[in-house]
Amino acid sequence: MVSYLQSGSELSRISYASLVDEVIVSTSSLCIDDGEITASEIAMHVGEWAQSFLPEGSFAVRARNLGQGVCNLSRREIEAEIGARISGESRPVDLDNPDFQIAVVLAGQG
Repeated sequence: MVSYLQSGSELSRISYASLVDEVIVSTSSLCIDDGEITASEIAMHVGEWAQSFLPEGSFAVRARNLGQGVCNLSRREIEAEIGARISGESRPVDLDNPDFQIAVVLAGQG
């Protein structure tokens, strides 16, 4: 993520930089070389991330394929697996108006 602010006070630019830093620090990636991965393994990884970084509140999972995707995995299957693993009383799934969205990008080799 790269963004440039042309105007604004020093304080607003520092505040914005802090927000960008929080977003970058709280992201995670899972790289698999020449192997296969299951939707359950992806859900487990995202679930561990959510325990540390996802605040309480409703959420939705949005998966996207970049290129051919990964190992012929279904985006909907991954969204459902992750949602089932994370959801609970303090983190309900809300597909229409969530407090938070979890973005999962499935980037396979082209």
